[in-house]
Amino acid sequence: MGEAPDHRKKEKSPQVAPGMDDEAIKADATAEEIRRGDFTSVTRLEREPNRRNTAIDNEND
Repeated sequence: MGEAPDHRKKEKSPQVAPGMDDEAIKADATAEEIRRGDFTSVTRLEREPNRRNTAIDNEND
């Protein structure tokens, strides 16, 4: 029999198109791009600076 598949969570870095930089990613869509439907909705999650550590925070460190 073969080995069992490895189902552990693997660290992945964000994937972006070649040549894209942070500024291009953060830029708002232009009116023309919105008209064509050529945009992606983005939700940014940020940690609160004065938040107490929790078990979930410690998992990600």
